[in-house]
Amino acid sequence: MTGTELTRKAQTVLGLVSGDELGITLTHEHFFEDDSSFYVEPSDIGKRLFAHQPVTLENVGRVRFAPMSNLDNLVTFDEDNMIIEALSYRLAGGNTIVDCTPVNLGRDPDGLVRISKATGLNIIMGSGYYREATLGHEMGKRSEEDIRDEIVREIKEGVGANKIRAGLISEIGCSYPMTNNERKILLAAAQAQCLTGAPLSIHPGYGEPSALEIISMLSDAGVDISRTIMCHVDISVRQESTRRELARTGCYLEYDHLGREEYYYPNVWTTDLPDDLRRLDEIMQLISWGYLNQVLVSTDASAKCWRPSYGGWGYEHILRNFVPLMRKRGVSEDEIHTILIENPKRLLAFV
Repeated sequence: MTGTELTRKAQTVLGLVSGDELGITLTHEHFFEDDSSFYVEPSDIGKRLFAHQPVTLENVGRVRFAPMSNLDNLVTFDEDNMIIEALSYRLAGGNTIVDCTPVNLGRDPDGLVRISKATGLNIIMGSGYYREATLGHEMGKRSEEDIRDEIVREIKEGVGANKIRAGLISEIGCSYPMTNNERKILLAAAQAQCLTGAPLSIHPGYGEPSALEIISMLSDAGVDISRTIMCHVDISVRQESTRRELARTGCYLEYDHLGREEYYYPNVWTTDLPDDLRRLDEIMQLISWGYLNQVLVSTDASAKCWRPSYGGWGYEHILRNFVPLMRKRGVSEDEIHTILIENPKRLLAFV
């Protein structure tokens, strides 16, 4: 595939489409995903019983406030449910979903093709690797060049027998501080971005300095920062001064936990996760500072407890609930259009 063929096109799992065909887009979602590597078996017998229960309507409230403490919650592979939930987003007016699932978290290219065909949605697949806890021992033996070439190959040639092509580099997972493997993967992704021009989606570490440190590394590596997404701003970039400095770099700031309000454990930090009202306040602040064109929104619905089949709000939450809230708070129709359509279009269409 030549660079000319990609110009002004987005690369979906079914092939190239014009940027104008993307329409309303969620830029950070997951269909198939296995996050069980983050599970830690509790020592307390009562917590252990809860940890091994299936997610049901009876316990989903508890699961939602401690999503990493229930093993069943962390594995999502029910394709029929995914199709139903994706259709709900389609019926609400959505057109495109970016599946950011990394190679090592259960990404299923052929499954994404089936969901796209069943729903009529554009689905864009990512290529990359997540954080240290998910990597396995073999990653330590791989070179930066080897990882770079794999990402480039998945974008230019495709994956598996059906040659399904990735349309962005994601979700590149970083801890704070970064491990050697994470640094290697980040630099490999940076090289792949320079070689392909693909958009690059970064999961920053859970420390306030992480996002800016990553942007500095990417800039030094020659990455086009204007085609880089800093994910999880609503959990990882909590200081106003950091958000302003991050916006000044020219990257996209992604509020991708919309609808979610939980505690994170058994991780090593405690976070004051904002609710949707506070997220909207921060988005409106970014707009007032002049950074409307760098704002993205999504729900990152990777676990069962956030899916409608298990009592969650689902992919359609932004269109059914958050957009009316935006209007009520005074965000203009042009600004909503920019965030939902124009910004993803500019990002996902190759230049």
